[in-house]
Formats: sequence, C-alpha cells, structure tokens
Amino acid sequence: MHERALAQCRNPTVASSCSLQGEHRMTRTRIRGFSLAAAPTLIAAIALGALTLHTPIARSQERAPEISEEALHHARSLSEAFREVSRASAHSVVNIRTVRIEQMPPRQRLAPPPSPFGPGRSPFDEMFERFFGEQHFDQQRQEPQQPQRRERSGVASGVIIDDSGHVLTNNHVVQGADEIEVTLHDRRTFSATVIGTDPQTDLAVLRIDASGLAPARLGDSDALEVGDWVLAIGNPFGFEQTVTAGIVSAKGRSQLGLADFEYFIQTDAAINPGNSGGALVNLEGQVVGINTAITTRTGGALGIGFAIPINMARHVADSLIDTGDVERGFLGVQIQPLTPEIAESFGHTGGGALIGDVAENSPAARAGLQPGDIVTRFNGRPVRDMNEFRNYVASTSPGSSVEIHVFRDGSRTTLQAEIGRLDDRAAQAMRDGDTAAIEELGVVVETLTPEAAARMGVSEDIGGVFITEVTPGSVAARAGLRPGHLLIEVGARRITDANEFREALDAYDLTRGVRLQVLADGVRRYLFVRVGR
Repeated sequence: MHERALAQCRNPTVASSCSLQGEHRMTRTRIRGFSLAAAPTLIAAIALGALTLHTPIARSQERAPEISEEALHHARSLSEAFREVSRASAHSVVNIRTVRIEQMPPRQRLAPPPSPFGPGRSPFDEMFERFFGEQHFDQQRQEPQQPQRRERSGVASGVIIDDSGHVLTNNHVVQGADEIEVTLHDRRTFSATVIGTDPQTDLAVLRIDASGLAPARLGDSDALEVGDWVLAIGNPFGFEQTVTAGIVSAKGRSQLGLADFEYFIQTDAAINPGNSGGALVNLEGQVVGINTAITTRTGGALGIGFAIPINMARHVADSLIDTGDVERGFLGVQIQPLTPEIAESFGHTGGGALIGDVAENSPAARAGLQPGDIVTRFNGRPVRDMNEFRNYVASTSPGSSVEIHVFRDGSRTTLQAEIGRLDDRAAQAMRDGDTAAIEELGVVVETLTPEAAARMGVSEDIGGVFITEVTPGSVAARAGLRPGHLLIEVGARRITDANEFREALDAYDLTRGVRLQVLADGVRRYLFVRVGR
C-alpha cells in the first residue's frame, strides 16, 4: 500500500493531492507517537486525581462572595431596558440590498497565427467549410464580441421615518445602485426608489410602496451626553436585525474625510460593514443617530464607530422629501478654531467659534458681526466649537431670523441675522476688485489687504487673494482648498487682487485644468484643479 502511494506521487497529475494525504499520514503518526510517549504521564495524572478525589478539601468554608440583590436588580433593569428598546426599534430598521450592474469590456478575439501557406486561404479551409459550413466561419470572423455584464451586490441598513414609506440611509449605500431592495422586519420585500441624496452629509432618502409600517421615533441628538448607553441596530455582514450595545464615546467628531459636513457621534457599540444606514438608539427607544462608518484595521469593529446626529439627518431628510434637494443656510463669515491661547488673549473663557473675517454685503455684515467676535450661542443653542457653529448655520432654513450671541471686547452682545441661501453666495459677493466669487471652482476670494494680512499673520508683500468661502463638494473643496488659504499664483502668473485672479482664470480652459500656488499654514504648495472632474 505504501509503495503504491509513493508510485502515485511520482505521477505529476496526482502529486499535489498525494502530498496532502502524506501530510495527513504524518500528522496521524505523530499524534500516535505523542500519545504513547505521554502515556506514563497520563497514568500518573489519573492516579493522582484518584487520590485527590478522596482527600478532604482543607478550605471548604471559603466560597465566592454572593452578588447583592441591589446589584442584581440594577443589572436586570438594564438588561430589561435593552430588551424593550430592541423590541420597540426592530420594526423600524430595515435591510437594504443593492445591485450595481457593471459592463465589462468585450473579450478580444485572438488573431490567428500566420499561415505556413502564406496570406489568403489555406488548402484546409475548403475541407473545414464542407463540414461546418461557410456561413459558420463568416459569422465567427465578423460577429463582434458582446460586452460582459457583471453584478455587484451589497447589504446595508435603513430606518423607516414616516408612514409614507420613506427610509433614511447613507448616500454611500445607494450611490451608483441600479437596483435597491428593502426587506422589512416581517420579511416583506419591496423595490425602493431614490427620493434624493446628499453627498455632503452622506445621507439619502428612499421610498417604498408599503402599508402597515412602524416609523421610528426620532430623538434629540443634542441632548446626548458622553457616557450615555446606546444600541446599534442593523444588518452587519448580512446578519439581519443585529443589536449591539455601547456608550456614547464622544460628540462632535469632524475632519474625518467622510463628508463635507461632519459632526459625528462616536460610539463603541459594535458597528460593522452592513450597519451603514442603521439606527443608533437611546434607552428611550429613540433614534439619535444614523450609523455611518468605523475606524478599523481589520475590516471589522474595533470599538470606534461613527453615527450622523439625527438632528442633522432630520433636516436633510425633510428637505429631500419636500424638494428633492437640500437648502443650506449661509452667513458669510470666515471662522476658525478658538484655541485656549486665543481665547485667553481675548479675555474669554469657555467654548465658541471665532470670526476671522466677514464678507461684505453678506448676512453677517448686515447683522453687525465683526472680525474678532466669538460666537457663543446660535438661535438658542450653545456653540462649543467652529464645526458645531458651521453645522448650525448650514442646517438653518434660508430666510430664517436667528439670534446670535457674541463675546466682543470683554462684553456680551446679542445680534439678529437673517440667514441667506448658500447657493446665493456668489450673488452677494462684491465684484469691485476686492471680492470675487468663482462659481466654477466653488470659492469666494478677497484681496489681501494690510489688515487681512495682519490678521492672518503673513506679510502683505506676498500679495494674492485669500479664500473666505468654499462650497462643500466643489472643485476647490475636493482639491483641498479651505477658507483662510492664500492663493498666490495662477499658472505662471502672480496675482495681486481678486480682479487679477478672475482674469488669470479666464485665460485658461478650466476643463483642462490649471495650476495654483497656495500658501497654507505657512507652507507654499502647488495644486492642480480641473472643472468637470
């Protein structure tokens, strides 16, 4: 038998499988050898165990301490809360399956090798055509190869937000999808249509034609505190209606590169691929966030997950349902972080957003906001940092009148402002040589004046224009341009004011692109921007 096995291994066609069998035989042999070698030890251990069983336990009086009834009551109460929240929320969370159809390029037919008989028909062509037919050969020579179709499927989650069948989820879940299928808690499945998407917040609204729905109760994400218990409900890796528990680890996470408007809730509740678009729920059974992303090195949960606050998501969803688009508020200020050192220099304690500059003819200018103002409250809500202030303004409906509290020159002042429309920013920007709105790039720039240079901590001799506004999702935003960046050159032309910047851009075909020199954080660098990419 052994000789027969070795002989088969010498045959190349069975060598790989035979080597695997050989490994198995070797493993079994080693196990038998180990068992035999270990036999005396096992016998000794058995004998010792027999003696031990008949030996009285000297410290039989010592027992593990009992858990108090009070502690058990608290634990059972928390467990019961988890159960109640899971039951109440499960009917509002749906599974989403997407299909993306990709057209692959047709396979190229290999050209026939050169005939030894030279160009033209070979002596064998007539013989083959007699058997297979001349029409078959002509079809093979002329028939074009059809493109190959490939389907890519994905799984995710969503939240039912009303009785009309609207489902809130992430934009990245449905982006580019050709087919979207929603499965409810009761296993009913429906084809979904996209009502609207907002890549700037990574949110989307779908609609299904269904009855008997159980809309989620939406909570107040501003009321969340770090340390609060939350549950993440979704469809991780396709495992339906999975519930994980954790706490709010942090609030206001931004600059993650996931969206233009970021103010994420961070949680250690396990979020995995497939949870995107699912619900983050508090212990009252209210949705406080839409699960969106994780930080991972393994592809799975590492205890750092991010959810879009439901207050932001509610505004986007309402706007998408009403108009199919998202209208955002515009104030017309350049804001910057309020560091402890800067706050102390102004004599201010606490949080806020620092106004670096105010665009002329903007809602902020008309309201009386000034450079150096520290915004502490916006429309009745405290402002803790610049990102929170930016999101507050963006989520305010254009035309709304808001109250803004500022700290100025050691005292507190209250101003009234009428919020403008972000898309109307260009119409409000002055075109008198000091300010220019470059709609193609999505920026508003101003000439670098001595006052502005002093505020920015740069020499006025540098010249150029500084950016006061960048449209989220624009060419400029994708290139990495931000408010406060200084633009010095367009192509090889050095610029000195906003008019020259406009003229320099006009000299280029922006669909082919142009090189810009930028000064940011004291460092010069070059960027290449192209419209339409």
